[in-house]
Amino acid sequence: MIVLFIILGAFVGWYVLTFVIVMFQTAYMYHMEKKCCRRAEGLLRKEELSKKGRLIVSKEYKFTFFPNDTGKRSPLIIVCPGGGYKYLCIENEGWPTAMRLNELGLSACVLEYGTGRDCKDMSPMKELAAAIKHIGENEDLYNVDAKNYILIGYSAGGNLAGMFGTKEEGYLKYGLNKPLAVFLGYFWTSDPEYRKHHCLNPWVWLLDVHLFIRGNLIMFKKRRFTEWERNALALHKHIDNDYPRAYLFSGTQDIVVYHKLQCDLVVKAVAKNNVDHIYHVFPQMPHGVGVGDYTSASGWLCEALSFAGVEFKKR
Repeated sequence: MIVLFIILGAFVGWYVLTFVIVMFQTAYMYHMEKKCCRRAEGLLRKEELSKKGRLIVSKEYKFTFFPNDTGKRSPLIIVCPGGGYKYLCIENEGWPTAMRLNELGLSACVLEYGTGRDCKDMSPMKELAAAIKHIGENEDLYNVDAKNYILIGYSAGGNLAGMFGTKEEGYLKYGLNKPLAVFLGYFWTSDPEYRKHHCLNPWVWLLDVHLFIRGNLIMFKKRRFTEWERNALALHKHIDNDYPRAYLFSGTQDIVVYHKLQCDLVVKAVAKNNVDHIYHVFPQMPHGVGVGDYTSASGWLCEALSFAGVEFKKR
């Protein structure tokens, strides 16, 4: 009986301790988001372009286009903010990333794909395809090379951008060229085999389960999924040896998309298929940092652009 109580006490103590750790990491994440995302600067850049009449907002194709100041034609770069397909982290990840690309002399398009009630049956992929086609048909207006386009995605936006790099559910399905590259930050993949995942922190594992159920529930608007629906957002299961070159990163302090349960699955898939890639697990980096200033990920965007062979202005 005493042994039983000791074992029970150890279990309870472990659950309490790991819960406290998760709460601390959550507080750290929100603190770093405010510090590192450059949210205010992104909004200022958007307002600056708007006042000059240079900001292009397309309600039909659901994007905001940030032209560069150099007038030089650049590759089409589309930013897909995260938000779990429930909402858009556009102020933290979308506009600041476009601002940073403008600083580097490049134009940027921030996709405002449908989320929550406006997200259904792979509609974000259809909206991304429509935006690329529209800009491709109007290259002179946007002053970009839409044939060599790059996709940047964070979290669920990383799932969207990553899935669009696949043939089955991405570019080939919509009759488009393969992306020049995909840059995926703390990216989510919906793994239907989540029950096989192992994690010392039970709360992180529960969050992993929650993300699978919520992501598929939002996308397909039902509680019972077909076999295809269970695998539709499983990025790691759609990658083949013709996948575009990929710059991938996550952080050791990310408990929302824990890299060992999510990102590492995709990395194993690109490595198995000999896809040209770079993968960083940045020390002490939490979820949602976007451009990542003041973190160990600072400068990741310049490294990714160099990896993709894109010329840019040095900061």
